[in-house]
Amino acid sequence: MSISRKAEARLLNRTELELMEPTHYPSVCRLDLNELRSQRHFIRECRDKARDRARQQRREMYGKAEPCAAAEALDTPAPSARARSSPRP
Repeated sequence: MSISRKAEARLLNRTELELMEPTHYPSVCRLDLNELRSQRHFIRECRDKARDRARQQRREMYGKAEPCAAAEALDTPAPSARARSSPRP
């Protein structure tokens, strides 16, 4: 699935954008097969971590799970809420 750079910039912070840069068009052509595989693995790990954290926060908000971190789910917005609350140009 393809996401535009503009959409990525809204959803990711600066560090995450720097990590994603090698996966975009001119840079991705210069990567060899092993580097591509490691990038794919890294990106999927990040996606899974964010998905699991969002799921845990939803469970905490509904009262189905105890908070597993020092901060409760209400203290930190989910990634989708962070994107909605960011100012639009």
